[in-house]
Amino acid sequence: MMDREGVKALELLKQESNITDSNPDIEKVKKVFKSKIPDEKYDKLEAYIQQYVNQEIIDFHDETLEIQFLDLEGAKEEVYGSLEEVYQEYDRFYHVEDYRKIDLLLATTLSVNTPDKNVWLMFVGASGVGKSMMTNPINHVKSGNMDVAHMVSDITTNTLVSGQGGKENDLAPVLDGRIMYVPDMSTIVGKRSEDQREIFAQLRNLYDGKAKKETGSHGNNPEYQVDVSFIGNVTPAIFSKQLIHQDMGTRFLYYEINDFNKEEVFDKIWKGTEKSEDEKAKEIAEVIENFLAECENREIDEIGAEEKEEIETVAEWTAKMRASGEFDRRNEELKSSVVPEEPTRILKQFKKIYENLLKLDSNYEEERALSIVRKIGASSIDPDKRRIFIELDSSDTALEIGALMDRTDLGRKAVKRRLLEMTNVGVIDSDLDYDFESNRAERQNWKVTEDYQGLSKDFVPK
Repeated sequence: MMDREGVKALELLKQESNITDSNPDIEKVKKVFKSKIPDEKYDKLEAYIQQYVNQEIIDFHDETLEIQFLDLEGAKEEVYGSLEEVYQEYDRFYHVEDYRKIDLLLATTLSVNTPDKNVWLMFVGASGVGKSMMTNPINHVKSGNMDVAHMVSDITTNTLVSGQGGKENDLAPVLDGRIMYVPDMSTIVGKRSEDQREIFAQLRNLYDGKAKKETGSHGNNPEYQVDVSFIGNVTPAIFSKQLIHQDMGTRFLYYEINDFNKEEVFDKIWKGTEKSEDEKAKEIAEVIENFLAECENREIDEIGAEEKEEIETVAEWTAKMRASGEFDRRNEELKSSVVPEEPTRILKQFKKIYENLLKLDSNYEEERALSIVRKIGASSIDPDKRRIFIELDSSDTALEIGALMDRTDLGRKAVKRRLLEMTNVGVIDSDLDYDFESNRAERQNWKVTEDYQGLSKDFVPK
């Protein structure tokens, strides 16, 4: 039976064979290999080689001793499992339709073992859609001897840095090199605005890699340098919390869970199992942990120019769509230009997520990875603005305000404000139909500009 040590020996053997000769001789490879590892490991290699030959993973010709690798990927999949096996493990206990959210969870978890992590992601969905059941397994995943995630059930103004002058009471140093996992962000967004502001100011600093608290009573509070990712669950109420968006800017990304199928979920509940939710999470975590152990070392090709351009476009679109303007209450016109943040933070996170998605499988489809990036972008903007954009994006013709009101069930003021914001930042265009006899504008029509067409197509799972 193949094991992890055997697979690593096999990969090292292949690496040495590639270095040694274009037509590698097994004895020559073994000789070079032996000079680089302890004797006891070389003895194991001899046993592994015979095992590999018996299992038809490698072969070599008796006359030339030329080594051939027949099924290295198959051997690795046998040991580490596959992405499909992760899906199957979730399917044992829960109903899932949009497997891309699992891909995104895995890709974010992979960020722990890469420099400059800073993937800060929240899964958005109504209570009961399965956010916690999907994310809870990461609380049991290890990388080496360390827990990948540290669960935080609540955050107060003293959680990250207590202000007591010592790290024994501070959470920040514990988070370094891990994922901060908050299974229910409603405990935070429901706090007083003053506490929210301080908490999100601390989170903003944490995203930027540092944690410190200034207090009058203790002058020797430590400042921590931390590298941490974030995974949280939250309801759509997050979009009404303007204070969060003002304080956090574009640091948080969102992925909306909108694949809830009531009939299928109910059927899964009736079939049920005797296992507790924690037992289910641990069993899924075991499969995830095994799977990610191989993914983190997978080499990927350089991202192509077209893919880079697409990701940059989504980053720019997301930043523009998240920007809001100030309106005159009398005439509902913009008082000044809408100024979006530069998309640098978003692009950095998109790049990390996209690269980690490709690491999930040697044949992971680039279009699937791009569809996840596009859905993150769409999920990260105001839902009403997104609904209007989707209607415009999916229409063959320009639409007027009345049509958009009918299609979105939003009021005229809400539709007009969002149209003006999107027009001001160049996401949509408008034109006027004139009655030339009366020399008056009869109606105004709106359409998505060419650069941003098609970006809403992946929001609803296929």
